Amino acid sequence: MEYTYKDIRFFYQTVSDIKAALPPEGYCMHLLCTNGSASVVYAGRLFQLKKNDVLIYTKTSAAEGHRQSSDFCGVVFSAPCLSWATNFRPTALP
Repeated sequence: MEYTYKDIRFFYQTVSDIKAALPPEGYCMHLLCTNGSASVVYAGRLFQLKKNDVLIYTKTSAAEGHRQSSDFCGVVFSAPCLSWATNFRPTALP
């Protein structure tokens, strides 16, 4: 689904394949895992997602690989990145 608010395009979709959810370059993506699990290599780091985890992509070109369980399901929200967000590098929480 696509929404426009104050001339800004937003995208929202429910997905079962992370690769299909990647937005165009210049967009940030918020991925909420709602079922199953997934692993994502982003900017050279491995991130594990399980139900209720969120991953935020600030550069889709930094997404290097994806794997997901057969029952994976997620919700994706994408919007144009702010200039400071495109330089953000993710950090893993302890």
